Amino acid sequence: MGFVCTAGNAEKSEPQLIGDSVVVPIGYDDVAPRSYSLLIAFDRTGGGDEEFFFCMIEANHDDNTETRYWSGLDVARFAPEADRKLIRTTLLAGTELLLRHKAPQRVFCCTHDSHLPEKALTKHLLVARIFETCGYIVAQPLFLGKYSWWMERRDEGSH
Repeated sequence: MGFVCTAGNAEKSEPQLIGDSVVVPIGYDDVAPRSYSLLIAFDRTGGGDEEFFFCMIEANHDDNTETRYWSGLDVARFAPEADRKLIRTTLLAGTELLLRHKAPQRVFCCTHDSHLPEKALTKHLLVARIFETCGYIVAQPLFLGKYSWWMERRDEGSH
């Protein structure tokens, strides 16, 4: 069978807040010794701003290696659409948890793939909406053919 999704199962998919990141177990492979997690985090850009990112991590327990999946196109090769929707819901909840824990003043984010079709942009637009509901103003300029977002915290007096 292969990939078995556990995203959305509160018992098997508990988010863990670790420093400036959220890690959520989202699945395992029922044939090979592999597990899958969603990493949602902040890192510093070269200019000193915070960059928001997320990826899926496949841990191979046979050889102690990991593979990071940055593109939904790669994940679609082994996770069916219903599972990807559960993973997306987990991503949105994890993003909100991270923003409640750490609320940087200014955040940058961009897609991994360039020239995405509208359907592939959905998760990114939903993530931007989470930033908005958490008190950020969101701008969406293009960046080297990729979609990007700058999120900046609203001043308390501007609600």
